[in-house]
Amino acid sequence: MPKGRARLRDVSISHAGESLRGCPFFRSFPNEVFDQILPRAKSRVFKQGETILKEGDLNSELFFLVSGILGVYVQGELVARVENVGEVVGEMSIITSKPVSASVVSLTRSELLSVNSRDFSNVVSEDSEKFQQSLYRVFSYILADRLQKTNEKAKRFEMTNRQLQDVQEALQESNLQLERKVEERTSDLHAKTKELLKSHQELEQKNTAILASYRKLEDLSYTKQAILNKLTDLHNKHLSSLHLSLNALRRNGDDRFKKEISVVSHELQKVMDLIRPLTTAHTSEMAMQSKRVLLLEHELKQQIIAKMALGGTGVRLDLASNLNEGRRHLGKHKYDIVCLGSEFIELKELATERNSNVKFVFMTSDDIPNYLLHLRNNDDLSSVVVRNDEDRLFTIKNIITTVSKLINQDYFGLEKYLGWGVDVQERTVRTSDQRKDLVEEMVQYFESMGIRRSLLERCAIVAEELLMNAIYDAPVDENGRSIYNHLSRRVKVELKPEEQGLFRYACDGSLAAISVQDPFGTLKRDTILTYLDGCFGGKVGQMNESKNKGGAGMGLFQLIGTSDLSVFNVHPSVRTEVISLFNADPSKSKTVTKPSFHLFYL
Repeated sequence: MPKGRARLRDVSISHAGESLRGCPFFRSFPNEVFDQILPRAKSRVFKQGETILKEGDLNSELFFLVSGILGVYVQGELVARVENVGEVVGEMSIITSKPVSASVVSLTRSELLSVNSRDFSNVVSEDSEKFQQSLYRVFSYILADRLQKTNEKAKRFEMTNRQLQDVQEALQESNLQLERKVEERTSDLHAKTKELLKSHQELEQKNTAILASYRKLEDLSYTKQAILNKLTDLHNKHLSSLHLSLNALRRNGDDRFKKEISVVSHELQKVMDLIRPLTTAHTSEMAMQSKRVLLLEHELKQQIIAKMALGGTGVRLDLASNLNEGRRHLGKHKYDIVCLGSEFIELKELATERNSNVKFVFMTSDDIPNYLLHLRNNDDLSSVVVRNDEDRLFTIKNIITTVSKLINQDYFGLEKYLGWGVDVQERTVRTSDQRKDLVEEMVQYFESMGIRRSLLERCAIVAEELLMNAIYDAPVDENGRSIYNHLSRRVKVELKPEEQGLFRYACDGSLAAISVQDPFGTLKRDTILTYLDGCFGGKVGQMNESKNKGGAGMGLFQLIGTSDLSVFNVHPSVRTEVISLFNADPSKSKTVTKPSFHLFYL
């Protein structure tokens, strides 16, 4: 071996010896003995994973750890780690003179010093017997240390074993409980399966009954349609002709039978009045079939309400929440009615190109300043619906009624906003002195129906204003000049027969309605817009004062502000009708001052 390597080995052993001098194995040896053993030691370096001692092999060497970590394996299982400098391995096989009972493997790169057991016999000592005793004492110490460690391991094993037994017993108990729960759950599932099967059978039976009921409803619907068709024909073709003939016969017939003819004619009129709501509703329903309506509305809530309102009417409703969707719908279809707000005004031209007869409804919930300019700049927006988004009842009713009025070209009558078959009270307006009696009679009627006092007061205020408008503001001469408007409202006015209006009121339990019609139709669209701008813009009264009118200009402001909904129906030069609606439900009392009104200007 080259000298350089030998020196390196000697240096390595000498350095390792200094590390081992204080280890337990050599501590009891005299220095002269240690100095004799150290030169006989060999420095051994083992790579990671390399076997130092193999289980079952014979061994005659003691190995002392200088650096690294060793693993002790019994039948392939790791049972101990050796990592302290000076720890010894291989001693058991030397002490017992038997094959190695455990394999030792280098877990890292490790350096060890090995000393052959025969070298201990060749040591020269002044007291050989004392050395041998020290050697046996060291081996005894090692055996005792191993035994102590084995006992500790055994103790930990026993503790672990008891813990495992406890866990095993707990697992067994849990398993028993789980098995019981599984059995209970299985039993429960079986019971529920039986119940489900029974319910399924019952549902099948109910489904069969529902299908049968549906067929009956279809038959009833067909029967209803047939009856209503015949009833409409009877009313429009036969009863109307018969009524005209009876009236002619009464006027031109034999005087002896005029009284009897008059009675028959009167009874026939009652029958016609009784049938008319049915025939009108049926005619309106049939007219709405297959009509196409486009609602341009960016709020999803209002779209849903529109679907609910028109879903069962037969109207084909399309919805668009932005301009692009609106253009796409208008590019594909011709619409009979288009409902739109300020943000969709630019689509009017496209809708008109597709159908020159399209009707527009300006529908909004904005404040007046936000939409008034649009109405002034677009005269073709003759139908205006200003809604209160918080009032779902009115919104649904408004959509149905608005579409029905436009499709059927039937704008007048408060019945359209109430439930079918409502009892409408009618009174002719003849003189200004009549106002008080008419209002008191209306209040008594509403009170008898259970309407609360606070609502009755609002109804009285609105009725008074409507009657004054019909008496003082509406009448004009043949040249369109006002006849009584310049008079103080305290001056008595008696209306001529052709000037007399119609005062009507009714309640369907949900809504109370008041209306006044006049036979002039002088209320102009621009006048309404001007009053709205003035009254709700802080200029109340200025318009009437500038035109020397007898009223203070508060009428429209008071009317819209007091009602839950105001409706203006105007057929120019023919008829004007103003309807005020009130929510009869105490929980829905008016809490907002934002005006809510409709305008239909033919």
